[in-house]
Amino acid sequence: MLILGFLFFFLILFILFQLWVVGFGKKKYGFKKAQFRAAILAFLLPIFLVTIMELITPAIEWNPLIKNESIIVGNWVGLNEVLELKADHTFTLSINNQMYTGGWSLEDWNLTFDYHSPNTPYYYLRVIHHSDSYHLVKDTLDKDPEMWSHKNALVKQ
Repeated sequence: MLILGFLFFFLILFILFQLWVVGFGKKKYGFKKAQFRAAILAFLLPIFLVTIMELITPAIEWNPLIKNESIIVGNWVGLNEVLELKADHTFTLSINNQMYTGGWSLEDWNLTFDYHSPNTPYYYLRVIHHSDSYHLVKDTLDKDPEMWSHKNALVKQ
């Protein structure tokens, strides 16, 4: 998909630069030189823009190494919900003033609710590291974890 995007972007730029060649460039540089410059610019500009975008986009660690559980113990906040993970491996989840309780465990980057109240909306959270903070992403069990948004994640307070 990235290659197709690059080719599409290259074609659009090449056409735009060809208009420049016909309108202005051939008078100043000659047709061949202007066309060569347009092709080089159309090739290099997408590479430059993709490189800049990669440099400014924060890295996401989908499988962070969690050396100490104290990193995830505390209050996590999402859209109309608060999750409190306690050091004794119990939790309290509040969603729209509905309370759920139970126990939790952490294995690698997978946070699971071992025992929980009936009708608990979810029992699995994935820990990721993004923009220098941890997030608990909901609803990723047996799904692609990269399809997440901040609306689908809890952030530590």
